[in-house]
Amino acid sequence: MQRELGVGILYRDTVEADLKNRDLKILHVPDLEKIRTKSFIIYNRCKPLSAIAQDFLHALHESRISKVESRGFRKITA
Repeated sequence: MQRELGVGILYRDTVEADLKNRDLKILHVPDLEKIRTKSFIIYNRCKPLSAIAQDFLHALHESRISKVESRGFRKITA
């Protein structure tokens, strides 16, 4: 992108400095807002997670539940 060879879809946090320096420019493309992606958290279950990592996983889980519930669905556990 910096060599004027194309466009990319990136997380804003990863290019914040480039945006401030005006090395990169954000292009708003309305149809791209419809794109949905899946993210995965991968970790070694054989190694204990730190307290911070456990809190992060818990926050992700809670965020996922609230998004599902806001769409009119409820998580039912057995």
